[in-house]
Amino acid sequence: MPASIISIWTLSLMLGAAGLGLLVRACWAGAWGAASLARCAECGYPTEGLETDVCPECGRRAADAARSRLNRRRVRAGAAGLALLALAALGFPMSDALRFGIAHALPTITLVEGLRWAPAYHGVVGVELEERAGLDRMARWERRELGRVCLSVLAGASDPAARRTAARLIAHVSPDTQPGAEDALLGDHDPVIRATGVEVYWNRCPGDALRDRIRAMAADDPSPIVRRRAAVVLLSLARAGQGSGAAVVGG
Repeated sequence: MPASIISIWTLSLMLGAAGLGLLVRACWAGAWGAASLARCAECGYPTEGLETDVCPECGRRAADAARSRLNRRRVRAGAAGLALLALAALGFPMSDALRFGIAHALPTITLVEGLRWAPAYHGVVGVELEERAGLDRMARWERRELGRVCLSVLAGASDPAARRTAARLIAHVSPDTQPGAEDALLGDHDPVIRATGVEVYWNRCPGDALRDRIRAMAADDPSPIVRRRAAVVLLSLARAGQGSGAAVVGG
């Protein structure tokens, strides 16, 4: 393991320990030291030897002043402890970013929105999202949002590589539950995306209407890539008993 990763982990543990210590002190500040009886807890005026518990300088009672100072100490210690814990928590994502890249350390929803707003990074983002989807590391709502964003990219993006990345990702998010996914994939002007769509729906046991559409693509699609892909799909479906391969036209 690289020394830089070990250093980050060590620093994170030290910051976390310091933060916990400060939070403990904030919760039990009264046990760490009572207010000095020699000076006013509010203004610091010497009160030793006074016969009254009211400070002649600020007019505060000793008990009230001590309580006020104790509360201020608790707030400062608690805020500092939380800040140190937050810094400690950042150490582990930072180590992941150094080892696997910044995309690995980002939340899934950030990567999903990155497809929409930062299409220039579609390569790194797409690979990471495909890995998370394949490993079932996405919540159901994240998959739905990914499907919506991918359809938005297909409809509005001009970068062909970004659009192809979106088409591949749709395969991981149940395209049959995404309204308009079938037309977006199989009716796209990019033959690579149409071929990707054929494979996507092949793996999902297409119904009669969709099989007819794939059969028509195998016969009439202008791209030989799509025709060959559709022909392979129809032959596979015929062998599996889901359709007839008689109408398959080779590209």
